[in-house]
Parts: sequence; C-alpha cells; structure tokens
Amino acid sequence: GGVRGWYFYLNFTAVDVMAHELHTEVRWVEDQSLTTRDNARLSAPILLPAGIGRIVLVPSASHMARAQRNFVDQGFEVWPAPTDYLGQLPFAWNMLIPSVEGLGRSNTALREWLAICRDRISR
Repeated sequence: GGVRGWYFYLNFTAVDVMAHELHTEVRWVEDQSLTTRDNARLSAPILLPAGIGRIVLVPSASHMARAQRNFVDQGFEVWPAPTDYLGQLPFAWNMLIPSVEGLGRSNTALREWLAICRDRISR
C-alpha cells in the first residue's frame, strides 16, 4: 500500500530515500559539497577515519571516470557502479536532425569534458 513511484520522494533528501529504500540507518552524511570533486574531498575526513576506505560509487555512467578518479585521489578504493547509461542507438539518417535529446546529450558531454580539463589543470 501507500504512494509509490518517484513523486513520493519529491520532498525528501537522498538520505531519506536511501533509508526508506534500503531499510537501514544512514550513518555518514556529507551534505556540503556542490561538485563530485568536493564530495570526494569532504567525504574522506568523514569515512576514512571510520575505517571506510572501500566504497561503491554510483554516479551516472557519463560521469563515472571522473568521479572515480576524484575518490581514488582522496584515498578510497572504488568499486564502480555506474547507472543512467545513454545507450548507443543504431544509426538512422534522422539522427542528423537537431533535437532536444541531442542537445541534452551534447550538454552532458561538454560539461564532463570541461570538468575533466578543470580537474587536470587544478591538480
């Protein structure tokens, strides 16, 4: 019974959703970061002293390589678990016509490449 689906979670934090879906208490929370890089940097002083050095990292697939590098740089052993794949479709001529979906994918790729460049420059 009860409300089901994504709309149930609109007024909840990720911690609330995880506690509800996994039926477990959330022990460590890092809620100050604005970027994945900051999340890795701010999670290290919370998790590493608690003996948590091996993590399962669950970002979108397009973000996995950079996210993993950020966490490894902070001393974590990362088990990658990417999600939200943007699968490759078989070629069709109408794919050459600009679309909202294509613009969204281009935006994702461009942002990821810019973030990779930023991370390399600032190391």
